[in-house]
Amino acid sequence: MPSQLGITLKQVRLQQHLSQTTVATGICAQSMLSAIENGKYIPNAPLLMRLCQRLKISLDQLSLAENFTISDLEQINDRLAKLCNHHRYADLREFLLTDAVQARLTTDVQPAAYYYYLGITDFQLGHLTDAQQQFQLALASAPAQHRTTLSRLCWMSLALIHASRQQANASEEAMTQAVTQLKTAPYEANLNSLFYLAAVSHLKLNQLTIAAQ
Repeated sequence: MPSQLGITLKQVRLQQHLSQTTVATGICAQSMLSAIENGKYIPNAPLLMRLCQRLKISLDQLSLAENFTISDLEQINDRLAKLCNHHRYADLREFLLTDAVQARLTTDVQPAAYYYYLGITDFQLGHLTDAQQQFQLALASAPAQHRTTLSRLCWMSLALIHASRQQANASEEAMTQAVTQLKTAPYEANLNSLFYLAAVSHLKLNQLTIAAQ
């Protein structure tokens, strides 16, 4: 099943009326691009960045490989995924704040995902203070005994907020929290987003060499 990453690359390529061969030339094999678009291969950071440059895609157009669930009702999760994948952040925030959604946070882990998505909407809408509070609430709601992919994303999102405010020390501390024991963590595709968030954070801090790495 294609990931949202592959879907985004394919949609933009088709919108620009480009063939897979044209996009892949000088970057990777056409067969590899096909595999990426169809969710059969997850590109590493350098490869993805080169494809994004070729297609003129901003990294903030990319979505998680799999969205987190915030409810036991599929229609709520499906609506959340649709709004996220289409980057309709104002509509997503309005949806998340409805009583119907809040009433369906029934498990221990769903509140963490709920506050994470609120943080995403506030950040994308330019409300950095509100976004910071939402990510902190997500971390407070997450299991404390070990790092999860969701908690790592919250820490790295906080790093980006601090970097946006030119708070280098706070940003680096949050990055450290995000990648603590990462090498021993089970692989999940959503972990790839950590490196993009880190790169953008370093870019905002004008640490260009580290951002490129």
